[in-house]
Order: sequence, then structure tokens, then C-alpha cells
Amino acid sequence: MSTGNHPDAVTGDAELRSALGLLRRAVTLPWESVDQVLREHAVGGAGSADAPGSWGDVSTPATPAWHLRHALHIFRVHAATWMGETPPPDGAMSALPAEPGAVREALLVEIDRFSAWLSAQPPGSLQRPVHYGQAWTGAEMLSIMLNHIVWHAAAAHYALRAALRMAARSADPGR
Repeated sequence: MSTGNHPDAVTGDAELRSALGLLRRAVTLPWESVDQVLREHAVGGAGSADAPGSWGDVSTPATPAWHLRHALHIFRVHAATWMGETPPPDGAMSALPAEPGAVREALLVEIDRFSAWLSAQPPGSLQRPVHYGQAWTGAEMLSIMLNHIVWHAAAAHYALRAALRMAARSADPGR
């Protein structure tokens, strides 16, 4: 476990608000976020779930739809663990929204709920250990939570781009 003396340690109210703002912006920023993926790969267009450029089957690991739903599920697991609640089981993922826009909205609800809880904790809460696989400082765990969202948004984006490139090559073999 890291110590609270780490240069990245979040220690005050302003730093906590800033860190929680970054967590929310992992979804809402126009670039490098969930919103970028949704904007660049519009949901609800024509075609089946396995058509090139589609989000795919939400229950199939590694599809773009699965990546976003997984980010929501794991955020809920991380937050519940930190808040001392019983984390949702893996099977709970199937009860989450399937449509990417609805996943985004549910993720923001969960982020806001977690942020309100963390903001109400005593000062220094980000320096206390959070036990998730190992002991992390709260600041480290918050970074993991943020990185996990962005990583899966990027995975969805690049899977969608790859499928579109492959479809374009198939449509124009001379390309």
C-alpha cells in the first residue's frame, strides 16, 4: 500500500472536488471519454447487432456494448466495496441497461451517488486504505476507477473503428 505522502495524494476538500470532477469527466468530456465514443459511433442506426460498426451483443465479452456495460458494472463493484456495501455479483451485469446511451446515464447516476458519499466522509478519507484485491489508498482507488472507465471507453472506440475499417476493405477489395 502506498502512503499518504505520495506526491499524487489528494488531501483537501478542493482536491477531492477536483478528483471527483475528473471521475465524472471520464464520461462527459468531449474527447477521450464515454461521450466521445457515443458521439463518434452514433447508437441506434440501421443494421443488426453484428453489422460492421454496430455495438454488438452486450453479453459477448469484448464487444463495444459489453465494454461500456462492464465499465458500469465494475464501477458499481468498486464503489460498493469502498462504501462498505455488498458489491453486486457478476450475474448482476445482465440486469444493467444494454443500450449504450442508457449505460452512460446509469454510470453518471452511480458516479454522482458515489461522489456524494465520498464528499460526506471525514477529511483524509482518500488517505485511508481501500481493500480491493489489495490495500490501496483512496486516491489510488479513485485513479483505478477513473482509468477503468476510460480504458473500456477506448476499447469500445477502437473495436468500432476496426470493424468499420474491415467493412470498408471488404466492400472495396482494391483498397
